Amino acid sequence: MMKSMRYINNKSFTLVEILIGMSIMMIITGMIASLFIGTLNYWKRGYSFNQRQQSTRLVFSRMTDNISSLFVAASRDIHCFGSKDKFYFISASVKSPEGDLAEMGYEYNSAEKKILFSYQEKADFNFDTYDSKDMIAINILSLDFRYMDSSGNWLESWDSRQGGQQQGKAPQAIKVSLGVENNDLPDKKELFETIIELPIRTKYE
Repeated sequence: MMKSMRYINNKSFTLVEILIGMSIMMIITGMIASLFIGTLNYWKRGYSFNQRQQSTRLVFSRMTDNISSLFVAASRDIHCFGSKDKFYFISASVKSPEGDLAEMGYEYNSAEKKILFSYQEKADFNFDTYDSKDMIAINILSLDFRYMDSSGNWLESWDSRQGGQQQGKAPQAIKVSLGVENNDLPDKKELFETIIELPIRTKYE
């Protein structure tokens, strides 16, 4: 009677093979983690940029609504004036539907990195007092106004007041540039620009 013989393989993994396997697993895990972290950071930067862009669009939209309705009337001493980081003007009231005039102004507060909007419902044409002064944007590194004259030149300041260089006139257009703080790159700023046209008239008598 023949006996069946069985061969049992008692061979197991050596220490070197186990270490190699663990090293491969660590490399693969590290690659997956690196890919995940990179994707997450990319998504965060994209989301942060969209937030900054949306906030800037809201500021530009508000400025456009107000500034595009400004007017100058030399005979009534209604004027506008501004420099690089501020602009004051007379425009249609945002609260009264009856076409009343209101005083408005945009200015940059560099110490607090914010833009302020000044508003007076009943214009007294002196720009000394306002009913309110509200913050409309934060984390702003720069605000720059430029004013287009009738020759198409961009000027750093505008003054339609009595004795001003542009007495009795309003600019053809106003360029607004915003330097926005970038939290992802603290040493750099993102620059956004828009041009506000004054399509009806540039002078009212």
